Amino acid sequence: MNEHINYQHAPAHQKLLACHLAGQAVKPPLGSSLESEFSNIIDYRYSCWPFVVSPSLQRGFSDIIEGVHDVFYNALSLYFESDAQAFADYFEVPAITYEFLQDNQFDTSQVIARYDIIMQDGKGKILEVNAGTNLGGWEFDIVADEVIANAHSFDKSIRLSYPYVIQSLFRHTERVLEEKNGLSGCANILFIAPEFTDNRLQQMWLNQQVHSCGLNGTFKLLFCDSPAQLREQDGFIYSGKNKIDVIFWPEMQKRSDFVLQILKSQLAGNIIFFDSPVCTLLGHKVMLALLHEEKVLSQLNEKQRQFVIEHVPWTVKLNREEVMFNQESWQLRKLLMQKRTELVVKKSNSFQGEHVHVGSSSSPAEWETLIDGLLGSNDWIAQQFVSADPITAVNNDSEVLDYKPVWGSFDFGGRYRGNIIRAVEAEMSDGAINGANDALCFLVCEQRKTTKKLVI
Repeated sequence: MNEHINYQHAPAHQKLLACHLAGQAVKPPLGSSLESEFSNIIDYRYSCWPFVVSPSLQRGFSDIIEGVHDVFYNALSLYFESDAQAFADYFEVPAITYEFLQDNQFDTSQVIARYDIIMQDGKGKILEVNAGTNLGGWEFDIVADEVIANAHSFDKSIRLSYPYVIQSLFRHTERVLEEKNGLSGCANILFIAPEFTDNRLQQMWLNQQVHSCGLNGTFKLLFCDSPAQLREQDGFIYSGKNKIDVIFWPEMQKRSDFVLQILKSQLAGNIIFFDSPVCTLLGHKVMLALLHEEKVLSQLNEKQRQFVIEHVPWTVKLNREEVMFNQESWQLRKLLMQKRTELVVKKSNSFQGEHVHVGSSSSPAEWETLIDGLLGSNDWIAQQFVSADPITAVNNDSEVLDYKPVWGSFDFGGRYRGNIIRAVEAEMSDGAINGANDALCFLVCEQRKTTKKLVI
């Protein structure tokens, strides 16, 4: 167990580790009673024991999320200067996306995201961003109660809380509706999601989350398979006779003819659409490359420039010929060859660790072949590799081991809303940390404050 790096652990976590090291904990049965009903959604390994995060680390994540939106959207203004076609070419999206972005005045209240962050020497580094309702990680809500109960089973004095992601999302949705439309009372929330449409238990579970999160008004949840079941009328979107207030479309078909109708309704202020191309722009990995463009860095104010340097690893698009790296000018190919073990290349629009190649895990010959095939690509990036500070956690065999984690920090409208952890054992090679590498996931809990009763 790594004794000297413990800034990420709360006191309750140290207590949990000590209990396991002393052999006092009994291994609980693994698997939630709901898990089998959500087997089409939960497709990763998770520990039956929680990780309890330190308050100071939570504040660090919160600071990153509160500062990131202004930096991202300022970079868009500085680099593209209202040139919609340059924007479209850079991100490989329709030019109209930039027009919608400008018309919305960089409104971030409808942005929901999960930042994949690695802690290195105590500093958070943003590896990539997953934006929109397909961000993943909320699945832990399904098993959270049982994982927390496991920790309470051996020491009831450990008081833990968990920021249920779906409940946080519903509460944020209500805030956006109230701020944008002054909406109160009942709102119709539509899920365009086939995985929920035919599963009554999953629908019931989502409705239970609505009832558990203490809304001022009420939400009516509706479900459909595709936008073909919707219609537009007078700028509003309808499902049957129900006028829709919010759409969740996790697997949005970007080329669907109906997307434009929803975007027009969103622009008119008639609907909340977290999955619009505008709201999900942060999920393009080339956004991180944009932050390191010289044209952007030279014009950011000092606070924002320091934010990029401290929290965003050096990133560049592979269609560049010359780049700046550590304040030195390089031919990109020469840099990629000579600094192989310090770099990773990724496809801009890919998920779950696909299309990620770590230089240190590739032979020089493999790397050269890969790079020569990708140089000039507009949708691939190179990024400086970041090695994670280890944490100590408990696996499903009640073994206390050191892990290298990626933190998944949730951002709802610029507010920090908890974490998930994906981790591999620290003794494994420095490769990508994701489901493809059979990473183990941990429920991230917070230690609740206890109040001492005054006895007279």
